[in-house]
Amino acid sequence: MTDPKFLLEADKLLGQQSKPEAREALLADLIAELKDRAGSRRRSVPGLNRWSLLVCLTVLVHAYSVSRGYVITPGQWLASWKQKPCAYKAWMFLLETARHPSNCEATCGGLSHNGHVDIEYYHNLTKERFEKVYVRPARPVIVRNSTLDWPAMASFNLSFFRDLYDKYPKSYAPHHYRNKLLPFRLPMKYKKLQQAFHMSEEDQAKPWYFGWSNVDLNVHFELQNYYKVPHFLPEDTEHGQMEWFFMGTSQEAAYLHVDHTIKPAWQAQIRGRKVWELHPPAECWFQCPPVRAHLQDGDLFVIDPSVWYHGTFIYPGELSITFGMEFV
Repeated sequence: MTDPKFLLEADKLLGQQSKPEAREALLADLIAELKDRAGSRRRSVPGLNRWSLLVCLTVLVHAYSVSRGYVITPGQWLASWKQKPCAYKAWMFLLETARHPSNCEATCGGLSHNGHVDIEYYHNLTKERFEKVYVRPARPVIVRNSTLDWPAMASFNLSFFRDLYDKYPKSYAPHHYRNKLLPFRLPMKYKKLQQAFHMSEEDQAKPWYFGWSNVDLNVHFELQNYYKVPHFLPEDTEHGQMEWFFMGTSQEAAYLHVDHTIKPAWQAQIRGRKVWELHPPAECWFQCPPVRAHLQDGDLFVIDPSVWYHGTFIYPGELSITFGMEFV
C-alpha cells in the first residue's frame, strides 16, 4: 500500500501552490511518482497496487480540486452521502470504472490550455456534423443564438417556477432520487424545493444557487410551451420526460464534479452569463488541458457530463438560469 504520509505531504504541497500552472505540474509529478511506486511492486501484489493507485489518484484529484477553489463543505458532502444508499454509491463507482475510454484526440484535441471550447452557430450546424464531431467523441460545444426565440427567455425566473409548481402541489413530491433540491449555495434552512422557491426576499438579496430536476408530467407538459428541441439533434434522438434546472446569483455556482449518467445533455443559457470550467477525463489528462466555456443568454451548451469534470461560475451581479435535458 502507498505510504499515507506521502498522501498527506502531496495534499499539503498542492495546497501551497498559488498558480494553476504550478499546481498542474506538481500534480503530474505526483501521479508519475505513484505510477513508479505501483510498478515497482507489481510482481508481488498486482491487484492490490492497482487499487492503491486508484485510491491515491482519487485523493490527489480531490486535493487538486480543493486547491483550485472547488471546496465542498462537510455539510454538503454529508447531505449528499446520506441521500444515497450504499447500492447507489457502488453503482456510481462501477459506472466510472466501466466507462469506455475516450478517444482523446477527438474528445479534446486542438483545445488550448485554459482556452475555449468549440463554438458553432445554430442555423449553420447540421445534424451530421453535430453527431460526428461532437456527440460521438463527447466533445463539448457552444451553439450560439439557439434560444433567442424561446418564450422561456422572457418568462423564466424564480417566481415563474414557484407559481408553476404551486399550481400542481404534487409536483414537489420526490421521485426516487429525482425531483430533489440540489442546494449548491443555499442557507441550511432550505432543505426542500418548495422552500427554495419560496425563499425570503432577504435571502434572495444574498448570493444563492440551486438546481433541481423535474419529473412531474403536468409541469413537463406546460414547460413544452416555452422551448423548442434543437434542430441539429439527430433524427432518432430521444428525450426523456425530465428537465434539469440550475438558477442563482452566487459567483461560485457548482463545484468541480462529474455526473454519473449515461447520456449527453444540452443546456440552454436562458438568462445571465455563466462560465464552465472543464477538465478532461482521466485517460486524457496528459493530452488535453482544462478548457472553459463562456456562455451568454441565448447560447446552448452540449456536454457529456459523465466524461468531463465540470464546475460553473456566474458573472458578478447577474442572475443565471439554465435549462436542459439529456438525450440519446
